[in-house]
Amino acid sequence: MKKRALAYIGGPKQLQDFVWYYLAYGKEYKWDLVCQPLQKEMKLEEVCKNSGIFENIYKPEPFLNRSKIRLVVVFLKMFCMWLLGKNKKFARNELAKDFNISEYKHICLSTVRGVTCGMMALAADDDTSISLLEDGIGDNTDPRTKFELNRITEDFYIPSYLLASMGYCNPWGRFPLKSTKRCDRFSLNPDSLARELYNSVNRLNDFSLINIDEYNELLKNIFGNISGIDGAEAVLFTSNMLDFTNDICSCISKVCNCLSEKGYKKIIVKKHPRDFSNYEIEHVDCISVDSIIPGEILAKEITNQDLYFMYPSATLGAFDGKKNKIVVFKFDNLDDTEFYSSNFKRACKIVKEENGIIFEIKSI
Repeated sequence: MKKRALAYIGGPKQLQDFVWYYLAYGKEYKWDLVCQPLQKEMKLEEVCKNSGIFENIYKPEPFLNRSKIRLVVVFLKMFCMWLLGKNKKFARNELAKDFNISEYKHICLSTVRGVTCGMMALAADDDTSISLLEDGIGDNTDPRTKFELNRITEDFYIPSYLLASMGYCNPWGRFPLKSTKRCDRFSLNPDSLARELYNSVNRLNDFSLINIDEYNELLKNIFGNISGIDGAEAVLFTSNMLDFTNDICSCISKVCNCLSEKGYKKIIVKKHPRDFSNYEIEHVDCISVDSIIPGEILAKEITNQDLYFMYPSATLGAFDGKKNKIVVFKFDNLDDTEFYSSNFKRACKIVKEENGIIFEIKSI
């Protein structure tokens, strides 16, 4: 009889990575899923069902969707239970509102940045094995990170520090989390990780471990086919700019104006799954690809089109900068924001130095 296992997935790229993990390591288990997209509009549950992998799907409410008053109350409870040395008990009780984590002998987490997934790592039984995948190109915590007084005005800096220190989660990957020391970590760039933070470090998406035809067929069943992109001269990969600013209209306007000046007649727009903005470029036929489809899957359909990115993302690793013209936009109006500028530089460094991708940075 197969042992029961539980996965946590919060986005389509995480689902794509889990498919690889399932084929390489997970077939010996009977899987349930914690499905927790930040926005219901993503339709993540629907594509997860298409996989046929999961028997039960749990849908806990994302913590950030709660009212500010509820968040303050929960945070105070977290703090008090931590002071009493009962943070693991608190995590178990919170998770028990949706599922019993003690029923599972293995857990696969796409990240520990969110509160729910972070608490899953904290609350798991001592004899439960945990695999930890990654959430994008910047999911690489520096174990030497210390609290810096000059950064306390940054958004979520103090809450991030406190939540990680109390062992609940690691928002934005800023501070080390004790629970990851029991995790077997999988990354596209394993050599860049601090091995002392994990039980082991392994390569994510090592396709020598799986049947590639089975993998592609499963992805096709999950995400469907891509159509209507023939004849496009360029592709725009958007980002959820709300991560960095509330003035997203200014960023989108700059991008659209820049592309309008290029003289393209047809452009594919691949929106980030958390980006629900409209992109209308003057005198250009904009073809939208379903945002639930990971950019890495779209990359297989792209030939010689020019590529534009609103932020340096992991999708860049799916391209060869020698075959395609690749441009990453850098927004001048956000350059004074420490959170944007530091993360932009870090992501560019990973893409260039560790993935070897050649691209142009264009300030707008």
